[in-house]
Parts: sequence; C-alpha cells; structure tokens
Amino acid sequence: MKNLKWATAAVAFLLLSADAALACRCQKVEASADLSPYAAVFAGRAVESKRLPTGERVTFRVGRVWKGELTPEVSLLLQRVSDPGVFSSCYIRFQKGGSYLVYALKSRDGSTLTTHKCTRTRKVAEAGEDFGVLGEGRVPQAREP
Repeated sequence: MKNLKWATAAVAFLLLSADAALACRCQKVEASADLSPYAAVFAGRAVESKRLPTGERVTFRVGRVWKGELTPEVSLLLQRVSDPGVFSSCYIRFQKGGSYLVYALKSRDGSTLTTHKCTRTRKVAEAGEDFGVLGEGRVPQAREP
C-alpha cells in the first residue's frame, strides 16, 4: 500500500512536470513605442484560417499599421511543434471575425510573418494601453495593379 502511494505520487509529479516543461514561458513585455523587435505591427480582423501540414495560415484584413509596408490583406504562418496535430503552448488561436493588434515577427526562414503569445499580440478590446503608446497609426498601402 505504501509503495502504491509513492508510485501514484511519482506519476503525478512526472505528469505535472511535463505540463510545466511544455508551458509557454514569456518575459513580460510592456507596451512600448520601440517596435524594433518586430517586422510588422498592425490591427486587423481575422478573415480566413487554413490548416497546413506545417501549421496554420491566418489571413487578416488590415485596418491600421504602425510598422511594416503592409497591404490591406496580410497572412501569418503559425507553426506547429514537431508532434503532428499538436500546437506549441505559445501558439495563439485567432478566431475568424475577431479583431486583433498583431506584433508580427519574421518566420525562421524569413519568408513569412508569424506571431506567438510572447509578443504583445492581443484582441483589440484588450489593447487600450498599446494604442495609447502606439498612437493613431496609418492605413495600409493599396495593392499595386
């Protein structure tokens, strides 16, 4: 009976440790006018989401831009961790139709934009402090014909 208690405690500890090891750990990032860590900063509405073998592509209709030469429509590639079907705990799930302030980074290969929970990316409704620091922004550039 005593061994069963120890075994149960050990298994519980291992399961909790694995969960903690996989948790997204971020340093707190304050709202700042310094946008140098980011490739692009914009506010937009998520209009499409498509699952890909390597992750998910989310397309936004851009309303305001603070950094980057963005067109009215921008896509982000959100990448999965190595296990098929499992997203990193730092993955942000965007809801279609939702409005977001996005702090985008270049993907590892530099070909696309991406983001994760360790940036200040958040719903527009939760971004009042950011907008106070960022200011008005500008409209995105129209696409070339």
